[in-house]
Amino acid sequence: MNINNKDRDIVVLGGNNVIAPIANKAPQIVNSGGQPTADSQQSAVICHFITHEAIGVSRLLRQAKKYIVLHAAFYPKYADGEQGDDIKKVMVENQDLQLKVIFTDLNAPWVNEFAVLLRDRFADIKLFEKEISDDIDDFVRLQKDSDIGRDRVSICYSARLPMFPVILIDDTLIVGHYAHSLEIAPNGLWLTIQHPDIPLMYKSLLDGDRPKCNTPEERAILRYVEELVSADFTPIQFGSS
Repeated sequence: MNINNKDRDIVVLGGNNVIAPIANKAPQIVNSGGQPTADSQQSAVICHFITHEAIGVSRLLRQAKKYIVLHAAFYPKYADGEQGDDIKKVMVENQDLQLKVIFTDLNAPWVNEFAVLLRDRFADIKLFEKEISDDIDDFVRLQKDSDIGRDRVSICYSARLPMFPVILIDDTLIVGHYAHSLEIAPNGLWLTIQHPDIPLMYKSLLDGDRPKCNTPEERAILRYVEELVSADFTPIQFGSS
């Protein structure tokens, strides 16, 4: 089956808006009653029927100002490669930027089943363990970089059952899905969620507060942000891998 990516992107804008193909989005979106929505550009959810590479993550990373949080089990592209280079460059250039990387705890009881959802080759769990270890080494080297500093790079394990891969870059969330499918990650439906209050939600949770969410949209977004903060995360120190 061939899919025209441009025609299959879908935008869901804030408020009482219809869902419309991004290629046909007019400057002023109308709601289901045919009336223009004044607040429709404040936030958006873009659904991509595409691979992860086409979302534009590199551009978002290069523009990051305050937060980069990675919660995707392992990081073959973010630890080393183009996205890894983007992260290092922006961390050096922006001394206010914080990086947090959340890894799968290899001692979790569900890890064998979970690993093969990511890549079929991880039926050999030793391969998954090695890739996790290699990725951790790459981020530890980033911690040790004198131009960055360990106080700005947090690396941890999570033994909580993963619900979905999610990346936070300032006011943007990129959310995927795990599935028991022969079509494995990173192929699938990826959501790009933009909302101006995402950084405040994240900061409030870090401070132990419950963010105030006044709309169903904000409460729905908070469910994704909450996956990035937990007292159960185990920090990884230098030499832990």
